Amino acid sequence: DKYIRSESLDKIDDDELFKEIAFNEENELVRLKAISRLDDEDALNKIATESSDSSSRLEAVKKIENEDMLSEIAKSDDDKFVRIEAIKGINDEKILADISQHDEDSFVRSEAIKYINSLEDLAYVATSDSDLIVAKNALNKIISKSENEDIRDTLGKIATIGRDEEIRNLSIREIDDDETLMKIIDESKHISSRQSASLKIKSEDLLTELAKRDNDEKIRLSSISKIKSEELLEDISLNGEFADSRTEAIARIRNQGLLAELAQNDNDAKVREAAVKKITSQSVLKEIAVNDSTDYVRKMAEMRYNSLKK
Repeated sequence: DKYIRSESLDKIDDDELFKEIAFNEENELVRLKAISRLDDEDALNKIATESSDSSSRLEAVKKIENEDMLSEIAKSDDDKFVRIEAIKGINDEKILADISQHDEDSFVRSEAIKYINSLEDLAYVATSDSDLIVAKNALNKIISKSENEDIRDTLGKIATIGRDEEIRNLSIREIDDDETLMKIIDESKHISSRQSASLKIKSEDLLTELAKRDNDEKIRLSSISKIKSEELLEDISLNGEFADSRTEAIARIRNQGLLAELAQNDNDAKVREAAVKKITSQSVLKEIAVNDSTDYVRKMAEMRYNSLKK
């Protein structure tokens, strides 16, 4: 009976017998039990590297402690479960990093990640792995280190150059300091990452700079929506490089002197029109309605004048 034979091996202490059974027994249950009881290192290495039976190789690997042998198995065995078992006994992070980056199986790569502590190696996987789950595993390992290590630069790098949008956004979600967020906005080629980072900026001065100069309309307008300082809004209305952000800022300012200056003298008709909508001086509106060079600005001034006159 295979069960009786297997259980009987627990009561025996005979490595030669275990070796004989491990190499020659046809019944898997008995063979695996013998391997689990075997202490002969050479025999275990031979089984782990030469046996055609993956279950026998797996059982042998569980008992091997030599890292060079485990590294060889982790890199070369055909069975992913054998490779995974070998990884558990490896401490050399260069070997683990190599496996995490190059093994063909995502489960094997994820197993290697569990034992890697280098932020650089983890970031490489998080930014480059084609399998989203593997990339997330690497990112989560990085995040788990936040209590003991400064991971801001690492997260910023992932958010900037990561190949997967979800990974980039998950990284941004973990970043709270404006300096790192601005670096993402300045350096990333991914518009979605730049936009996500801009939504987390807290400094109104930085938001003002984004509103005035950023090339993306969504970033400019969302930045303006978070600014409360009228002085900064006035700065945008005067010095912004894009008409949309200037007109958005104008809609939120009350300085009648500045509004009149913009409405009468700005070179951009859209800016003049936006300012006209906020002016309360009938005399200024009347002058614009007569003298502005653009038809729709004159009409807006006339409508505003007539509305106030009532």
